[in-house]
Amino acid sequence: FACTPEDCGGIKVDFFSLTGSVRALSRGGGPQHFTLDLEPKNSQTAQAVASSGAQVRLLVRSATDAATSEDLRQERDVKKKEALDTSERYLEEHKVLSFLQQIMQGLIKERPADPYGFVAKQFAQRSEDTAAPAAPPLPPPPDRMKDEAAIPVDLGELKASLAGEKPEEDETEMLRKQAREALLKGAESGELSKVLEKSKSQQQEAVPEDAESDLSRSLERQATMLELKEDETEKHRKQAREALLKGAESGELSKVLEKSKSLQQAQPDEDETEKLRKQAREALLKGAESGELSKVLEKSKSQQEAVPEEDETEQLRIQARDALLESAQSGMLADLLLESSQAEESPSQQQVQPEEDETEKLRKQAREALLRGAESGELSKVLEKSRSTEVPLELEVAGAAHPETDQVYEESPLSNDVKMRSGRLEVTRLAKEKVELLSEVEQ
Repeated sequence: FACTPEDCGGIKVDFFSLTGSVRALSRGGGPQHFTLDLEPKNSQTAQAVASSGAQVRLLVRSATDAATSEDLRQERDVKKKEALDTSERYLEEHKVLSFLQQIMQGLIKERPADPYGFVAKQFAQRSEDTAAPAAPPLPPPPDRMKDEAAIPVDLGELKASLAGEKPEEDETEMLRKQAREALLKGAESGELSKVLEKSKSQQQEAVPEDAESDLSRSLERQATMLELKEDETEKHRKQAREALLKGAESGELSKVLEKSKSLQQAQPDEDETEKLRKQAREALLKGAESGELSKVLEKSKSQQEAVPEEDETEQLRIQARDALLESAQSGMLADLLLESSQAEESPSQQQVQPEEDETEKLRKQAREALLRGAESGELSKVLEKSRSTEVPLELEVAGAAHPETDQVYEESPLSNDVKMRSGRLEVTRLAKEKVELLSEVEQ
C-alpha cells in the first residue's frame, strides 16, 4: 500500500476471477518496461481473451527508499529461500529434474532441426503414457466362477487384502499421473520454462555449439604442435651445427676427438685383440663362402712368383749388412771379436788332444762356410727357405771356394773370426724372427 497502517482509515477488498496470466523475466538494474500478451487461464475465457487481444503493460521499478531497507532485504531473502526450498523439494519428490535432464541429454545427442518440437513430443509421449488406462483383469475360468459364487465373501476383508497387494502397474500409473500433474502445474506457473531455459543455458556453456568448430580447433592445435616440434628440431640442429663450427675454430673439437681416441686406445689389449680375431675370422668365413678368399690367395701367389729372384737376393744381402752394422754400433761385434781373440791366445788350446784339433778344424770349416754363405747370399736364401717351409735349418759345408766369396773375402778387411761372428749374429737374428713369426701364426 502507498500509506502506513496509521494513516489508513479504511481497507477495501475486491475479489476478481482469474481470466488469464502472463509471466515476464526481470533483468534487474533499473526500471524495466514489459508488453505481454495475456494468456487465457481456462477454456471458458479463452475465446473472450483471444477475441479481445488483451495485453498487459508493466513498468518495474523500485517503489520507495524504505523498500531497500535491511529488514525488507532480509525478509525477501528468507521468503526467497523458503520458495526455493519448496520448489526443490517439489521437483525432487516428483523427479521432474531427472526427466528434464534426460530430455536435454537426448536433445544434445540427437540435435534435431526443431528442438522445441522434439521437447514437446517428449512431453506429449510422457503425458500419453501417464494417461493410458490400466489393462482390465482377465476373467477367471467358468468352473472357478461357480466355486467362488458358492463361497460367501466378506467385501470388507477382500478390499483390505487387495489394498496391501496392489500390482506394480498401479504404482507406475500413479507416478505417471503425479509427473503429468507436476508438468502441467509447472507449465501453467512458468516454472517449467525457467527450468528448461536454465538447463539449456548450462548445456550451451558445457557443450560446444558446433562440433565442426571443435574439430577445426583441435586440428589447428595439432598443426601448431607439429610446427612447434619442427621448429624445436630445427633449432637443435642449428645449435649443434654452431657448436661444431665453434669447436672446430677454437680447437676444442680436435681436443675432444683426441680424448675420445685416447680413451678408446686405453682399453685392454686383450679386448682389442679378441675383437680383431673375431673380425678376421668373420672376414675369412665370408671370403671362403663367397670365393673371394681363393681369388686373393691366387692373386698373391702369382704376384710373389712374378718377383725376380735377384731382388730377393739383394734384399737378403741388405738385411745381412744391416745386421752387421747394428752389431757394430751396439758393441756386440767388438765383444765377439775380443772373445774370439782371447780364445785363440789361450794356452789351453796348445794342449788339446787330436780329437779336439779335428773338432776345431771342423768348426773352422763351418765358420768359413757360413762366412761365404753370408757374403754370397746363399745363407740368406737358405734361411728364407727354412722360414717359408718351417723346417729345421740345414747348411752344407763345402770345401770348394766360390769365386764371389773368395773375392769378397780377399777384399774385406775383417778377419775370418769377425766374419764368423757376424754370420752367427745374422743366424741368431733370423732364428729369433722365425720364432716370433711362428708364435704370431699360432696366436
